[in-house]
Amino acid sequence: VRNIKIEDDRIRVEVAQQARKSNLEARAVVIATGSGSRLVEGLGLAKIGRFAMGAQVEVETVGIDEMELYFGQNIAPGFFAWLVPTSSHRALVGLLTHRRPRLYLERLMSSLLNQEKIVSAKAELSYGRVRLKPLARTYGERLLVVGGVAGQVKPTTGGGIYYGLLCAELAADNLHRALEADSLSAKSLANYEREWKRRIGQELRTGYWTRRLYEHLSDRQINKIFDIMKSSGIDEELLRSDNLSFDWHGEAMVRLLGRGAIAKVVKVMRFPYSLFR
Repeated sequence: VRNIKIEDDRIRVEVAQQARKSNLEARAVVIATGSGSRLVEGLGLAKIGRFAMGAQVEVETVGIDEMELYFGQNIAPGFFAWLVPTSSHRALVGLLTHRRPRLYLERLMSSLLNQEKIVSAKAELSYGRVRLKPLARTYGERLLVVGGVAGQVKPTTGGGIYYGLLCAELAADNLHRALEADSLSAKSLANYEREWKRRIGQELRTGYWTRRLYEHLSDRQINKIFDIMKSSGIDEELLRSDNLSFDWHGEAMVRLLGRGAIAKVVKVMRFPYSLFR
């Protein structure tokens, strides 16, 4: 899809398939392209200023049967890296960061090669980006925006599958009602945004500010927090809790920041003014 034009009674979409171009018409359009698309920027929807860049590669492994996560400003500044087994002797190695993902992934692969965890550090890398804040508006005349391109992702990890599916269901329900009523105005479709913000809005805000705090932790502070969690049994407590979910991080983050020892680590930090904007 090269271009989307919204008219009073229809949507026009310009499509290019290999060397052939064509134009399509529809009553409404849903943009669900993932974070990499720029289609929303030409439709009067605000740009998202904060995003993370990711790099990943599939590698041959040696004796790796469990997922490994790596933290640190020298490994993946502001985020984390991973080694995730996918099948026998195969795994995905990747990371998220705000800058130079290729450099940091190549360093990580060299380290894993030296540790004899992977067979080779030479491979074709793939890249992507993750929006860390929602669009200012995810609806318009005859238009809905859903998933990664809308910024409906976990700011803590960059994961978007669960929130994308949840918001897609809300979008489908609202669009179905609008089509039946033949009322596809922005006012009619605005209920979609109200519903998804009720479901995950607070979760996204909590996750975003937690992410911003984490980005300003030094390696020493990160290690201190992990040490506190391990020595105090906080990690096991979180794993056993029936109230916490892999898909909902907000409560876990609030609990951690509410712990006296961890709060002290965070309290001594000096955050730049830009953190609170």
